[in-house]
Parts: sequence; C-alpha cells; structure tokens
Amino acid sequence: MVIPPIAISGIPDGSLGDCHPWQSGGIGGSWQSEGLLGMAIRGIGYRVDRGNYWGQVRGEIMDRGMELRIKGHLYEITALNDEVCEKGRQGFHSSEEGYTRTFESVAECAGAAMVDKVAKHIKDEMRRTAERPDNQSVRRKARMMLSEEDYVTDTYLNRA
Repeated sequence: MVIPPIAISGIPDGSLGDCHPWQSGGIGGSWQSEGLLGMAIRGIGYRVDRGNYWGQVRGEIMDRGMELRIKGHLYEITALNDEVCEKGRQGFHSSEEGYTRTFESVAECAGAAMVDKVAKHIKDEMRRTAERPDNQSVRRKARMMLSEEDYVTDTYLNRA
C-alpha cells in the first residue's frame, strides 16, 4: 500500500515541503525531513493540506450562526419544494447543492441580510412558478441584488 505524501504549509520560511507522515528526521534534523511528529514535538505550527477539498476550505470561513441560517433556508426551500413543485424531489439534490454554494458565496460577500433576501427570492419564485429556479438564474439574481446594494461579488457569482 502506497500512501501519497501530504503537503505541510506554515513552515517558518513560508515554503512548502512534502513529507510522509511517518517520516522523522529527528529533533536535530532539518525541518524538511523531520515529518509531522518531529514538527509537533518542536512546536512548529503547520496545516495539513490533502488537496483542494472545497468543504474543508469553506468550513473554515463560515461561522456557525451563518451555517445554521443557510441550513434553515434550505430546510424551508425543501418543504416548499415538496408542497408546490410538480417534479417532487427529482433533481433536487443538485439544486440544493447549487443553492448552498450560492448562499455561501453571498454570505462571504455581503452577510446575513443578503442571504435572507436571496432565499426570499428563491421561495417567491418557487411559489410563483411552481418550479425550482435553476441555479444559474439564482446566481445571476444574487449578483444583481448585491450590486444594487454596492457589494463586490466574488468569482462564483460573476460566472453566472
């Protein structure tokens, strides 16, 4: 079994070194070869980066209150979907993922009040048309709403 190397960032000089978790160059060895155990013993701060997993990255940015607010809106959208949409839950999972990413992007750019406005737009659109709005149109509307309030949008919203 081959275990791939993991990247260690936060090294004192800011460089990026690769090492296997079982490597140990000893306490007197160089920081590049001493591995996680040696770094932990020496007290050097590090962050393990096993790739660009988006959930881990966004998990660090969002506070718990915002996460709960977004989940609450998604719960309401799910209930409304069951109530008014003819398709039922067919394709809902991908829509939910798109709405989640849009809410997170809006939260990063503008905060809770704008997340609430975007969620209200989605719910109103679902009631009006009896269908789920596609994520492209939700992102486009969110971008327009943020621009009207003079917020700077991120690349995710700008790609809509």
